[in-house]
Amino acid sequence: MREIQNTSHSKIINGFFNSKESIADIAKACDAADAYARAIISIHDFSHNKSFFLKTEMEVEKLIYGKNTSNHEITQLLTLFWITTLVSNEKINKATKLFSFASSIFKNNSRKEMRSALFVTEGYLESSKGNKTHRIKCFDNAIKNCNKGSPFFFKTLSSCRTFYAELGRLVDYKKKYSSIDLLLEREWHDSIFISDIINDIETCKRKITFSDLKTLSDKLKPSERYLMQKLEATAYLVNDQLKEFEELNPVGKGDYSISTYFLLKNEKLKALELIKDHIKATGKLNSPAGLIYRAPIRAELVNGNHEAAFQLLQKIIDSGGWHYSDDFCLARIELLKNNPTAAVKYFSSAYHWCNYYEATKRLEFEISLSYEIKPKDLWYLSQNISKKENKSLQIRSLTHFLKDEISLKGIKRLIGESQSIVGLRKTIKKYASLKSSILITGETGVGKDVVAKSLHEESIRKGEPFIPINCASITESLLQSELFGHESGAFTGAVSKRIGVFEATGKGTLFLDEIGEISSSVQKILLRVLESNEIRPVGSNKPKKISCRIIFATNAPLEQLVDDGTFRKDLYYRIKKLEIIIIPLRERPKDILPLVYNFLTILRTDRQTPKLSKELEENLLSYSWPGNVRELKNEIDKMRLLKSESLIFEKDDFSLSDKTKIKKLTPLDHNNKNNEQIDEDYDQKQFVKIAIRGNSSLRRLQRIKKLFINNNELTRAEISKIIDVSSKTIGTDLKILMSENFVIKIKPTKSTRSHYYQLK
Repeated sequence: MREIQNTSHSKIINGFFNSKESIADIAKACDAADAYARAIISIHDFSHNKSFFLKTEMEVEKLIYGKNTSNHEITQLLTLFWITTLVSNEKINKATKLFSFASSIFKNNSRKEMRSALFVTEGYLESSKGNKTHRIKCFDNAIKNCNKGSPFFFKTLSSCRTFYAELGRLVDYKKKYSSIDLLLEREWHDSIFISDIINDIETCKRKITFSDLKTLSDKLKPSERYLMQKLEATAYLVNDQLKEFEELNPVGKGDYSISTYFLLKNEKLKALELIKDHIKATGKLNSPAGLIYRAPIRAELVNGNHEAAFQLLQKIIDSGGWHYSDDFCLARIELLKNNPTAAVKYFSSAYHWCNYYEATKRLEFEISLSYEIKPKDLWYLSQNISKKENKSLQIRSLTHFLKDEISLKGIKRLIGESQSIVGLRKTIKKYASLKSSILITGETGVGKDVVAKSLHEESIRKGEPFIPINCASITESLLQSELFGHESGAFTGAVSKRIGVFEATGKGTLFLDEIGEISSSVQKILLRVLESNEIRPVGSNKPKKISCRIIFATNAPLEQLVDDGTFRKDLYYRIKKLEIIIIPLRERPKDILPLVYNFLTILRTDRQTPKLSKELEENLLSYSWPGNVRELKNEIDKMRLLKSESLIFEKDDFSLSDKTKIKKLTPLDHNNKNNEQIDEDYDQKQFVKIAIRGNSSLRRLQRIKKLFINNNELTRAEISKIIDVSSKTIGTDLKILMSENFVIKIKPTKSTRSHYYQLK
């Protein structure tokens, strides 16, 4: 059996890198008894029948996460094929998590082509999230790692050329790869024809004939048929061949091409309604490469909704999806805002970029759909084009709009009017000046990252780096290297020294989110770091001093994890010197409407505040918000998108159906939850009442810590009297707190009566 496996695995790996065949076809020709060949075929079957997903996932991940290290390369290839298929089927979260694991298993790999395949997969994944810029960088790395002249090299180069063509930027590709493109033309002539046609469609460079489309269809692989329909539809729209488009696409349902079709017919409202219906039905805003995918922005602009258009454009550009035609959209936005001077700047940029990419016909097409631009404004733009070509404009395009968001620093980030938020701001101001580590707890989506950033910005470290790390998103094998760094040669694949985030943070703040998810081995190392303020990079025997502040966060019940034995008790006490508990949004309803209005107005360029109907406000207040602030923001973003940044929102605009009534908590309810964000005076009074209840060591230590936080300096006798526990017991507790570096003992004189304890 081992011999059969080795033969099958070699056949799959060598076939993938050294032939033009698909990996599924290669696997089908292998021995049916081989588990990896069967898994590859299952992935192929799933891509054609979505009902096979759960079965395929179990079969594939059993092999990927298995302990058999002898099948290393075939496991790598299977993992990449599975990630690519997950992305193609829009299972982006699963693909992202699996890619983190894939990166770790590639450390032991020496095959250059496999490393190249990893870059190709990474680029495909990031592009699916809208980051076209990152995919271009990944193609650069992939091509560098390929053996020049191999079939996989040409396969990668062909994919790269096609991607540039989909962006309408074949000019960039030819400048970068001019020498090796000649090899591609000789070996993969069909690829040259396909990408040239795609680029001509995207730049509107020439009229695409029926013969062109027929040849394109013949040359595309069966797996690329989805691309053919998009290209054919785009070609008909650009050529104004609406009858041919109607034969290809039913116009009853809305999508990106249908919306563009109605714009060409000057049915502006219909175009906007259809694209909104499509986004609402699919639940997402697509941003693939391609002319038709700017349809939502065009539809908003032509209906005069410049705020909505800007928000859509901002999402695309921020994700790394800038296109040279976007500067023309910004020019249209400025014209709608009656700002012709700024419009000229953006129009000049668009004009120069379109000239550079041989896409002047694309600019003409965009202008033809700009019904909201008056002839006199178009004349003004054309007569004032800047002679100076500014190629950095696309990077700076949105910065002047972001001033409001950038100004929200420190406790200003915390939006709300509840007693909890008022107290939270005070707690942040108080804790920010302390050197001690802090633990932030609360449900998913409450804003633990916002509180961590606020703590950093209110501290003297605000000029230093703030580095957030999500411990749950990084596999255990990678986490140690990520946190502590590694030396060159520390493990196979560690070809150079790498600085970890503890060292990179310097004197700044390191935010370790999802700390409850780290393994026992990482817990042990982290405890040693907290005790010694030193790290040891993987593969090094020399400790390094660290000077950063550490903020931890988790939504996991750490006390329960301690009781279950999955989280170290000593580490728990270390990280819980100071704790901030963020209560759920459903328990602070006073914050809901301030948050809603903040999310509705942020980054609006007209500075206007939208209004909500009474019925909508009541629905927002009565919903239980299980996803907390994150869910609220997502819902408001959806409302803004589907209502074109309207200034009036009604009850029907709120799509969530679960209108679960919430219990409005009283201040006492909050106090019973041991919440530290209650108003400080109220909390101090209630604390003394609560402190006399409960005799466990854990609760007693928590109450003593609370006393020190509020009073800074205390004697043993004072603590004993307040908590009503013997002085001897308090002495033992104080020794524990000193061992945790929570307090220090001050001895003004030799007399023990003068001794007291101070918060460190």
